[in-house]
Formats: sequence, C-alpha cells, structure tokens
Amino acid sequence: MAEASELSKILRTKRDGSRTCVPILGSGLNLQAARLEGNREDDWAGLLARVAHELSLSPRSLDRLPRPHLFRWESMLRLWARVKEIEPFQAELQLQKLACDYLRSLEAIKSQNSLYREFSNARFNDIISLNFDRRIALSFPRPQFKSGPAPCPEGSHGETLYRHDLLDHADGAQTRIWYPHGDTRKWSTLKLGVRKYGFYVGTISEAKGGHNPGYSDSWRHKRSWDQWDDLRRQTWEQRDGLRDNKLKSTSKRNQKPSRYLDPFLNGAIVFIGCGLSFDEWPLWSLLRIRATVSGRRPPAYLVTGGGMLPEQSCALAYHGIEILSYPSFDHMWDDLRSAIA
Repeated sequence: MAEASELSKILRTKRDGSRTCVPILGSGLNLQAARLEGNREDDWAGLLARVAHELSLSPRSLDRLPRPHLFRWESMLRLWARVKEIEPFQAELQLQKLACDYLRSLEAIKSQNSLYREFSNARFNDIISLNFDRRIALSFPRPQFKSGPAPCPEGSHGETLYRHDLLDHADGAQTRIWYPHGDTRKWSTLKLGVRKYGFYVGTISEAKGGHNPGYSDSWRHKRSWDQWDDLRRQTWEQRDGLRDNKLKSTSKRNQKPSRYLDPFLNGAIVFIGCGLSFDEWPLWSLLRIRATVSGRRPPAYLVTGGGMLPEQSCALAYHGIEILSYPSFDHMWDDLRSAIA
C-alpha cells in the first residue's frame, strides 16, 4: 500500500487532468504489453535473434556471445562485417536498416495492445521513450509526427533531440512522445552500439554548450587549420545573423520547449520499464548533467519490481534517483495502470 500511495502521488494529475511528471519508458513496457495480451514477448532479445537468423547463427552460438545486449550487438556487428566482407561502419548501417524494418513489421499489430493505449490516453505533457518503436503514438488516433528543424542545428546526429510524436486530446491537451534513441520513421536515427553512443554523448555535450557549440557537424570531421578558420568565420557570421533575427522577433520565446532535453533535465522524471544498466552510458551521462543543471535538483524516481545490485542502487542515489521497489513486476504494473487510469 505504501508503494501504491507514493506512485499515485508521483503520477497525480493537475486540476485539468494532465500530468506534469515525465515518464521515461524502456523495453519493460513492451514486455508487459505482450504479457497482458498473452502474446510472445518482444524486446532486445527478439531483435538480436532476428539479426542472428540473417547470419545463420544458431541459438546456441548466439547464446555464447558476450552479454549484456550492447556487447552482444557489437559482436554481431563485427561478425556481420566479416560475413558480408564490408567495413564495420557499412555493417552498422545495414544492421540499422534491418532493425528498423523488423520493428516496423511489429508496430501496426503491437500498437493495438491495451497498455500502449493506456499511456497515450493518460494525458502526460511529455513522454520520453527509450524504445525505437512508435507503438504508443500509433495506438492514438491521428498522431502527428514532428521531425524538428531542417537542417538540424546540431547536425545529423542531433536529429533525435527534436523528433517526437504529438497527440492532440479531445479537450485541447497535448502529449509529446520523444525518441532520444531514434525512431522507426527514419532508420538512420537509430542509436545502437558503441560508435553511435559516442556520437550521442558528443551531441548532448554540444547541445548543452560543450565543445564547439554552434559548429553543427564540424566537430565530427577532420579539417585543416585553414578550413577551421573559414568555419569559425562562417559561424560568427551566422551567430550575428541569428542575433539580429532574435532582436527582430521575440514571439518564439513563448513557444514550448522543442527538445527532449528540456523535460528530461528540468522536469520530475520517473523511469518505468528501464533497467538502467551501466552499459547505457549515454543515459548516465544525461543523468550527470541533470544533477548539476540547476541549483535545485528536480525529483527523479525509478519504479521497479526486481532487485537492484548494491552498486547500482548507490549510483542511482548519487544521481538523485529514488527507487520505488515492488515485490514483483506484476504488482508494480497493477499499481502503475491504476495510477494512470
């Protein structure tokens, strides 16, 4: 009862029925959605099994690959490059397409599962999905996909800062569903593996004013010193132009935040269906930024129905994340569904 009361408080609604906390949803959502329908579970394991099938890799051989999933993905990427006789970066692109096609094949059917509709109808202002699929959005009538500015200010690797689905509720309320790890609308946005994770962290640093802010894709490429001088001069000119435009119009100041970083860093967040393992280091990088982004630390929670390793509990506490632990995942999901009903 104590856990249910606390969870209800975290997910409580405002007077207009909307919810101000930001749920961050992981693959546990897909697992539970399948269980509720009595269907076969699908998550990372299913995606990797699809890749293994394309490589004619037996289940036994797949099981021998290193864990966790990130290490297994890297092993399969190297194997794919050897089998196809291509460069690793080319193998990465092909596997991205394969992963995207696989997830798209599941979306139309899986989005009809009741748990996705419950979240799309819960009237959260923002939802951050760590999954690539758009099942929550597709469970809602007429979702509008927003790809963000073109060209992207942070370059191609920064597109996921902006990409989201917009759900318009009957009473005028809106829900934005963000995809920081990429989405199935564009296979090249999928962030899988160490290389993509590295670009991900670099893009976040750039977006928050880290190295070479405003240089777009420049920090990702080798350039001569003359090219750097030309680029700096162009960047200063662009900044002057942007400054003039800001002076001419102030209407944009009143617009809602357009990047997922804003609700993630500044709102009350609750992780649901997320393991938060240490191999998800881009996410931990964001949590470190969040812990120091302002004088006050917005509340953060992790809802779980399984045990936590001592070192993981310690790391979560260090980053200001309170653990709300249930005796079982069934109990956890029962209370979650009641709280957002």
